[in-house]
Amino acid sequence: MLNKYKVALVGAAALGVPSLLSAAEIEEITVTAQKRSQSINDVGMSISAASGEQLEELGVIDTGDLVKVSPGLVFTASQNGTPLFSLRGVGFNDYTLGASPAVSVYVDEVPLAYGAFTKGAALDLERVEVLKGPQGLLFGQNSTGGAINYIAAKPTQAFESGLRVSYGRFNRLEGEGFVSGGLSNTVSGRIAVSGIQSDEWQKSTSRDDELGAEDVFKGRAQLLWEPNDRATVLFGVNGWTDKSDTQAGQFQGLALQISDPESALVADVEETQRRIDAFGALEPAASDARAADWDAERDLDRDDSFYQFTVRADFELNEQVTLTSISAYSEFDEDYAMDRDGTPLRNAGINSIGSVESLSQELRLSGTVDRVRWLLGANYASNDVRSDENILTGDSTNTAILPGGPWIASSVSSITQDIEDIGVFANLEYDLTDRTTALAGARYAESDNDYSACMHEGDAGMRATFPFFSDVLRGEDPGTTTIAPGDDPCLSLDGDTLELSRTPYEDRLKEDNVSWRIGLNHQATEDLLLYTLVSKGFKTGSFPLLPASTTAQFEPVTQESVLAYEAGFKWSLPAQGLQINSAAFYYSYKDKQVRGIIRDPIFN
Repeated sequence: MLNKYKVALVGAAALGVPSLLSAAEIEEITVTAQKRSQSINDVGMSISAASGEQLEELGVIDTGDLVKVSPGLVFTASQNGTPLFSLRGVGFNDYTLGASPAVSVYVDEVPLAYGAFTKGAALDLERVEVLKGPQGLLFGQNSTGGAINYIAAKPTQAFESGLRVSYGRFNRLEGEGFVSGGLSNTVSGRIAVSGIQSDEWQKSTSRDDELGAEDVFKGRAQLLWEPNDRATVLFGVNGWTDKSDTQAGQFQGLALQISDPESALVADVEETQRRIDAFGALEPAASDARAADWDAERDLDRDDSFYQFTVRADFELNEQVTLTSISAYSEFDEDYAMDRDGTPLRNAGINSIGSVESLSQELRLSGTVDRVRWLLGANYASNDVRSDENILTGDSTNTAILPGGPWIASSVSSITQDIEDIGVFANLEYDLTDRTTALAGARYAESDNDYSACMHEGDAGMRATFPFFSDVLRGEDPGTTTIAPGDDPCLSLDGDTLELSRTPYEDRLKEDNVSWRIGLNHQATEDLLLYTLVSKGFKTGSFPLLPASTTAQFEPVTQESVLAYEAGFKWSLPAQGLQINSAAFYYSYKDKQVRGIIRDPIFN
């Protein structure tokens, strides 16, 4: 069990909004953290929020820029450029498709299942909300760290339009615009687009070459239908394309997997030493952010795209009860090449092709009776994941395994995952007095992941090396295990028998959990809210995508949970133009998921 505790004190300046506040005015922000509209100062949990005007003022144009808005939020780009978030130190450094993040991301409460989907979320926004702590109750089960909810600007009956253009270094041209207006008395629409074009910025340290051009487009179209005063239906389509160059690594030093070929279990000593010498001759990159290097004659670019169709319908069944339906269908495709090692040698090159088809549906009823505000709902999500990753290792020190060759120059790993999530949830708020409110909620969730993985033929070196290893490790004469011409078997060794697996490794991860939350809010004065909160959240398990020497490496990580205790206050001082929020929290982990490295018996 792992524990985490911290005290946070946040003033207006820390929220990133001082330039937007006059000395006598604090902008009030409405949020939907409880799946209903409330002033941010009336919600008893840690929330950072910013309006669209504040986001524009702060230069928030992409998901990573949210660190300017929310203290405790940390952004990093993964090895392949996928956005990764952590909140209060809670995150998961895994970029592979099918691995859910610890901080979930939504646009208008529509889930973006994986980090790769989120690149176009920060477009034409009304506001953004960052909810801290486990959010498994109302915002899905994969939320041990928190949730980010983008609220897109909605269609208006009155005509509106806007345009913003900027130009910067490396001929970086960035533009964003929108147009909105009524199409009839009951229908209005809004279209927003943005784009980035930029020249290369990285410079090769070994030759006259450059890398780093950007080519990104984002778009969103919405149609709002209001047939009467009790019903609204919002249709939306959004998407983005990214045809930019990938970013090369910057070589800083060596940590060779094999530095002494004489100590290797099975290796071509002469060839391995040649490779060690080639790496030893490299000079670290200069102290210059632009200095990098990559494999020559490879097209290191992307052809990634995402699009999503959404329908949200709200019906007031009577004065007390509202029915809400949120439906979404998404498709994501990636096709990129990358060089991670920062050298002109082929050591950690990647060619990756992947896709995800995602479907989600939520239905909920909400209402108010006297002192009670209640919500009941259910949701379903399906994600079909396909991924093929080719790793280039032609100059690596640990792949010249067969004496005299052929040596391993590339390997291809393929996975499929069919993931289904089902959840039912309920939330209740009860006014004990005019100033004190108790709240409680729970969600039961099930996740079912059917997984298939295969490391298959990358080149002649793979076809020769793995049968050889299977024979040696099983005590057989080399050459006993063979691959028929034309066959493309799975080459990972069986984790128990050490024979070639030949067929895809198949497994199923089925998990369930109960997230819950209880709390107490007390409005001590008109301007001072005191609150305490205890919640438990879960993050589902996942399978890896990697070139596995044995099928044991394909085994999944199981779900993690965190039990969170939090107490704080929200204090408005309008006369002084000041807002002070303070929170103390304590987290207790169970089965914490981490991504690390264990030395492989074959490839070291």
